[in-house]
Order: sequence, then structure tokens, then C-alpha cells
Amino acid sequence: MDTSVDAGWEEGEESAALAGARVLIADASVQYRATLRAIVESLGAVDVAEAGNIDEIAAALHEADTQVMLCGSRFSDGRNGAQLLEELRERQLLPAAALVVVIGGERTRREVAAVAELGPDAVILKPFSRDDVVQRLLRYRQRKLRLGALLAAADAGRIVEAVEGCRRLAAEQPSLHSEAYRLVCERLLALGRFELLAPLLREAMALRPLPWALLMVARLRWQEHQLDEACRIAEGVVHKWPSYLAGYDLLAQLNEQLGRPEQALEWLDRAAEVSAFNLRRLRRSGEIALRSGNLPRAEQAYARIVERTGPPASSGGADYANLIQVMLARGRFEAAQRVIEDEADRLGDGHGDAQVTRILFELARARRDEDAEAIDGALETLAQRVREGVADLSPTLLLQGLEVCAEFGRHETGYPLAQQIAHSTRIDRLMLQRARLLVDRLRRQPRVQMSVPAVDEGAAGEGDAGELRLSEAV
Repeated sequence: MDTSVDAGWEEGEESAALAGARVLIADASVQYRATLRAIVESLGAVDVAEAGNIDEIAAALHEADTQVMLCGSRFSDGRNGAQLLEELRERQLLPAAALVVVIGGERTRREVAAVAELGPDAVILKPFSRDDVVQRLLRYRQRKLRLGALLAAADAGRIVEAVEGCRRLAAEQPSLHSEAYRLVCERLLALGRFELLAPLLREAMALRPLPWALLMVARLRWQEHQLDEACRIAEGVVHKWPSYLAGYDLLAQLNEQLGRPEQALEWLDRAAEVSAFNLRRLRRSGEIALRSGNLPRAEQAYARIVERTGPPASSGGADYANLIQVMLARGRFEAAQRVIEDEADRLGDGHGDAQVTRILFELARARRDEDAEAIDGALETLAQRVREGVADLSPTLLLQGLEVCAEFGRHETGYPLAQQIAHSTRIDRLMLQRARLLVDRLRRQPRVQMSVPAVDEGAAGEGDAGELRLSEAV
């Protein structure tokens, strides 16, 4: 969060600073929302919406393009500001160009860090005055307007225009130098335009080292398969900027890639010492622990997620599915059954994730009891559910179902699951790798005349959405 940008408004312009902007005020307190409404209306806002919980906020964001959002600290569904913002980011409900100001009651360093790492433009701690809010809105509204053209050009794929605009804006507005370069470099990294990214990073750090730029250099080294060098750079970042949490996350990814899961978990634990509860980081911890066979640690991570959030709307029953999978692997069937019942209560019995989770539970129990008839019954129930459609399943359940089909050689069930994975926009590289291995395993079963999905690992970057490409029939 850059706090060095001057407001930049001419005399008399402040009263129209929010004219034409759609403003959303989110908090449980009606009185609190009325106070903030009066402030934004004094700055020219006319289109002002209010919301008190995640459902109302999501509806307001879907209803119209929001340019400014003021986010409070408490909501009627029990969430705080950090939890709300995290879910909005995860569900991709907030426009990239929106100005987000969090007004919260966080007091500890870890609580403030938890909010800050979710990317709001500004955080205002209570108690605050009217002038505090006005000055922050003026400052960051101007900042968003100046960066808006860069963002639009980059998102539209006009890369040369974005790069030239970045250089021009950095020269004209030195206080925006780092932010302008970071915005464009992030887009280049996402697009894989490494030939443009490397020289732009050197320009960005011509005056001084920047933590975000150094981490991008580390990612470039990773791309070049220089993982040890990438680790060295990232470790330098967290040593010099210990509160820069993205460094810990990158080190966790690199260490897992190097086959050092325990070190990866240690880096995530160190990040947790700096920042309070972070859903994405806790999920990463559970995933690494599960893949490395550290089942107690995996169960602990997923249990914390479910306890804290229930099933987030963006992931459906994925967190429940992971928790249940770990419990079953540990032989904790009674505990798993209680979680399944809780999942059904929260998601509803008709939800696809809840249905498939229950089927997989029955299969695991039948295998434990060595009941061949019950195993066949569970597999047939899974096949029937897949025939009914799998579009409502989360990637985690799709992958768990594919694992079962690969193990039992169920082509007619496995291929539709793999094809649905092919069209998912929520698959990361590690899930893609796992899906490819499972499809290859399924291919080695007796040939079936149907199209077989094959995973293209190059379709996804680390942490980014990817897709499967369908091969010819085998």
C-alpha cells in the first residue's frame, strides 16, 4: 500500500472526486454505513450501495461495476474485514481497478498484516475522523485514475502501450514509479512474456532494490530451472523485508519443488508468525502435508479451515473433501462421518460435492471391510452420479474421483471426470501433473473406444489456471 501519493486535486475539485463512481459501503452496522455514506456523498458520489454480509456484497458487485469499496470490520454473517476481503478476492468478485479501503478495528501487528497482504489500497484503523477517510479517498482515487490506463492496456493485451505508459507515468509521477512497474510486470509474468519482463525489472530497480521485483527475478530463475538461485534471491528478500509475506510463500513453493516438504512447511509457519489466519496459505500447508504423507499436519490444517470458514462459496466442498480424505487415510471413519454430516448440512444434500464425498466415504468403508459387493455398489453409484453430470463438482472432488477410477480401471467414469478437469479454470500446476499421471494410468488399462483426455502441463503456470488438452481416441 503506497501512502506517498499526493491527492493531486485542484481547488474546488474535491467535492466531485467521486462523481460518476459506483461506491459500495460494506459493514454490519447501519449507523456506521450511514456515516460513511455521508462522507462519500460529500465527495460527489451519487450511486451508493450498502451491504451487511457476503451475500449482499456479492449481489451488489454483480449488479454493477464498482469503482470504490469501503469495507468495515464486522459483518452480520460473523466475518471480519480480513475474512470478507479474502473471500471476495478468492471468488474474483472485486474488479482489478476498484479502489478498496478497509476501515477496521485490528490492533495487533499480525491482524494488520493479515489485512494488508490481501491487497487493499488503504487501511484506516479505528478510531478515525472524517478527514482521515476523506484524505485517503482523495489520495487513492487519484492513484487509481492514474494507473487505470496502464491496467486497461495490460488487461487488453496491448503490451507495448502498457510498457511505454509505465515508463512515462513513472517519469512524470515518481511516487507511482514502483506501483506502475509492478502492475505491468505482473501482467507480463502472467502472460509468459519473459523477454520483456527481465529488462523492465532492471529498469524498475535502477534506483533501489524492490522486494516485489526481486521475487519476480526469482520466478524467472525458477522458469530457467535454477531453483537454488531462486531460493537464494527469495531468502534475501525475507531477510531484508521480513514482513513481505510473498517471499515466504515463494520459498514454500520452491522447497516443495526441490523435494523438501518439511522446509516448505517451515516457511509457511514463519509466514503465519507474521500474519494472522490466511486461508490460501493454510490450504497450501494442508496440500504440502498431504502430498508428503504428513497426515496429522494435513488434518490439522484442513480442520482449521473448516472450523473457521465452513465451505467457502468459491471452493464448494473442497476443504471438506480434503479433510475427509485425510481422516479416512488415518482410519478415522467415525470422525469423517461426522464431518460428512456437517458438510451436507452446510452445502445441502443435493450439492454435487456433498454427494460424491459420501460416495467416496462408502467406498473407503467397503474397502476397509473387504466387502467386494459394497465396493462394486459404491463404484456403480459413482458412475451413475457422473452420468448425471459433473459440472457442479469442485476440482478436488473431480481429482479424487479420477483417482478412484484409475485405481479400479473404470474408464467409463474416469474419462468424463478428466474431461471436466480439462475445462476447469481452477486447476493449478500440481493438480494438472497429478491428473496427467492418473489419465496415463487409466490409459494402461484395457483399451476403450472413446476420447481420452491428456494433460498439457505447459498450459498452466505455478498457481495459475490451466487446462487439459484432449488427445485422439485410443
